[in-house]
Amino acid sequence: MQSRTLDRVKKLNGCDDKGEDWEKGCLRYSSKNGTPVVVFLHDEGHKYPEATPALIVKFFREQAKK
Repeated sequence: MQSRTLDRVKKLNGCDDKGEDWEKGCLRYSSKNGTPVVVFLHDEGHKYPEATPALIVKFFREQAKK
């Protein structure tokens, strides 16, 4: 279900099929609409990884530059 949801979001945002390395454990899918998607998959179950807040800030700072 997670994979189907990510595929649907990428399709809605007009993202490329192939992601590029963005940060450790993250793939960034560029978008022709200017609405990229970053996927951060980890093996920590439902635990909130410590790196998450910094990655969210980095993503939004990159979007603000446009």
